[in-house]
Amino acid sequence: AIVDVVRVDGAPLFRLGVREFSDPAELTRVLSAFDNKFEGAFVRVADDVPFGAAAAAIQACKDARYTKVSYVPLVP
Repeated sequence: AIVDVVRVDGAPLFRLGVREFSDPAELTRVLSAFDNKFEGAFVRVADDVPFGAAAAAIQACKDARYTKVSYVPLVP
């Protein structure tokens, strides 16, 4: 799974493919439905995103039971 965390109109937004979420709990719910948790998750974060939003995306992946979660800067 690849989760992008960006800022849109000043607010953090989580993107998973073409789906967008403003609520980390909803992101966790969708991530939980995926079968490939052993492959891990990547959280790509834009430079202007607050730390709390990046941490929330990482926690969403952990709560969805991904075995490995990697943080990667999102390069424009």
